Amino acid sequence: MLRLTAIRSISASCSRAADQSLIKQVTERRRRNPADQFGLIGKGFAPQTEKLVNSRWIEGFVDREKVVNKVHVHEKRIRSRSKEITQPATISNKKRVKMVEKKALMAEYQRKYGVDKRNAHVVIDCKRPEYNHYEGQRYPSPKEIPLVSEFWEKPKYSGDYFVLKRSSKLAPSVLQPEERDWNLFGNIIDYAILRNITDVLNLKTPTKIQDLFLQQYELPMHLFIAGETGSGKTIAYGAPMLSEVLKSKGTKKAIVLVINSYLRTQTANFLNDIAHGTPLNLVECKKNTAFESLDDFDVLIGTPARVAAVLKQFPIEKLANTVSTIVMDEADVIMDESFVESMTEFLAVMPVQHSVIEPESAVGPRVIFSSATCPNELQDLVEGIVSEKHLIYVKSKQLHRLLPNVEQKFVRITLPSRWDLFLDLVEEEIQNASSGQTLVFCKDTARVALVAAKLRAAGVECATITKGRSHVVGDVRFLISTDAGSRGLDLPDLAHVINYDFPRHLVDYVHRVGRVGRCNTKHRPRGRVTSFVRASHEIKMVHEIERAIRLNSPLQGIETDVAGMLKARRTPNKDD
Repeated sequence: MLRLTAIRSISASCSRAADQSLIKQVTERRRRNPADQFGLIGKGFAPQTEKLVNSRWIEGFVDREKVVNKVHVHEKRIRSRSKEITQPATISNKKRVKMVEKKALMAEYQRKYGVDKRNAHVVIDCKRPEYNHYEGQRYPSPKEIPLVSEFWEKPKYSGDYFVLKRSSKLAPSVLQPEERDWNLFGNIIDYAILRNITDVLNLKTPTKIQDLFLQQYELPMHLFIAGETGSGKTIAYGAPMLSEVLKSKGTKKAIVLVINSYLRTQTANFLNDIAHGTPLNLVECKKNTAFESLDDFDVLIGTPARVAAVLKQFPIEKLANTVSTIVMDEADVIMDESFVESMTEFLAVMPVQHSVIEPESAVGPRVIFSSATCPNELQDLVEGIVSEKHLIYVKSKQLHRLLPNVEQKFVRITLPSRWDLFLDLVEEEIQNASSGQTLVFCKDTARVALVAAKLRAAGVECATITKGRSHVVGDVRFLISTDAGSRGLDLPDLAHVINYDFPRHLVDYVHRVGRVGRCNTKHRPRGRVTSFVRASHEIKMVHEIERAIRLNSPLQGIETDVAGMLKARRTPNKDD
């Protein structure tokens, strides 16, 4: 019996020794060949191996801490000799080759265009991804700039489109508000007017162009404020001008010149909001307006011809000593050839100080020019009225750039498909009850009447805006307008602009887009523009717009609205 027990004991000991020897061999083999390790491939022993080591007896007890430490040191050695696995082991050679080629193409794209399109923000999004443009993307040369609209003159591209995506939620003029403060201009802006701006209009800080302009306002010079649409130019000149007239207690007057009756009414209403609670008397200069004396108004708002007709009864010397400021709003139009006769008549009635004729004379009011588009020709026209030595330009860095906070979509259409596409947009706006107002631009009064009639026939309420005849009723959601509504029109509830007829000139496109995404709009993050593009001259303008976006540069070819261009607008297009 004792012998049998001894044999079994010896047999068990041999078996354990054999098992330990086998485990040691397997462990050693795996240590030498990291790729053959189970579990974490090439990075260490599997958990089962660690458990096996941890359960070994060392002189009758388990020193767990020492064993674990030894395993960790061993794992570090294995990792240092292991190759990192970057592809699944089961991938086919064909797929592996494609992955390598794709990675090489991405690297080449990044080297050539300076952007990793996998992570970059899309600026131009279109149906053909190879034509997409990304934020920060550059091009080797101007000749190598791909355009989505390059072949849009061919009918087969009807239905093609591209979208300029928003790159900012807010207008550039209101960014970095912590750098500006209304209180810094308390010496030139009356406290009551300042309260109206901050509390009633809810503009807590000045915009960038307002801050720049107010810094120069106290200088005894003519001023030219050139800022993008919706940047707050009316407040920039209106707040200190009204404060100056208010402080003088009736001894100083101001005149604001506008280009049409619709802008006259809107400017008067806006300035009245700023001057609310003050004794200032702001008067619109209409056809039946007449004054017995200059005390009948503090601020006069009207077109150049109408203002000249009202003021010509007063002596020039008295006007020169009483009127302290003249504002020429939308200066690029007022300086246009179509206003030459009325501006000549106005300047004959109201001479200004430091004019070209008498550059050293300080008698008369100073002039503030204001415009959102400033072609090179405009500077020559302005300096033909006032002396350049007494003129300061205050210019925004965003001038002539497309607003980054407004989404803009361009659709290549055919004439038969335009109305159906337009109705789809109208239906979309109707279904979205919180979308705000929609402004539709047409080429002329006849097209406005046609579109408005067809909408009403479809059961859609709308109002119209045309030169000399504006019928805006309450808070109607759809407005149909000519370019008479493209300048100065401030609708805080406007969220969508539709170019039913694409404008004939880039300057008109800039002003149409500027109706949304303004500094005081309620729909800052949602302002958008949809443009229907069809005719050859329209496609050429889209080329310029797309090229400016891809080069991250201002629009080129912004022109003045000379009389010849106005006549061209009235000439029927054979394609229409």
